[in-house]
Amino acid sequence: MRGNPLLRAFVAFLLIAAAGLPLWRLTHSPVVGAPLAESVENVAQRDVVLALSFTSAPGSVRVRHLGREIWVQAEPGLEVEKTLTIPYPEDGVDLQFEAKFSDAAPLAALRVRLTDPAGTIHERSAWGRGEIDEVLTFP
Repeated sequence: MRGNPLLRAFVAFLLIAAAGLPLWRLTHSPVVGAPLAESVENVAQRDVVLALSFTSAPGSVRVRHLGREIWVQAEPGLEVEKTLTIPYPEDGVDLQFEAKFSDAAPLAALRVRLTDPAGTIHERSAWGRGEIDEVLTFP
């Protein structure tokens, strides 16, 4: 082996430090991202039609928007539909669905059809055993 091991280690350390500085700047640069979403207070209330279908009748179903309960239905049957007035921004909404099924229905499904203010129909589904607790996003 040729050369001084301490000199080689020092050169290697300098190379790693030189590569580390640009990497640190890349990972610690100020964040320039998309503009913040509109606050709920600034979004107009709009009517949406929500239709729910189940594989077996649940004991109850609950729908939440931003943590606030917007619809509760006890024993809704296999299909139920309701028009709701909620803040509906251009980006869409996230709705949380909770449905409780009897123990006799081990695997259950929920199909959600949302008709947005523009008249476009969006479909989503959720599956669960005994109960469903799912957040679904509608554009």
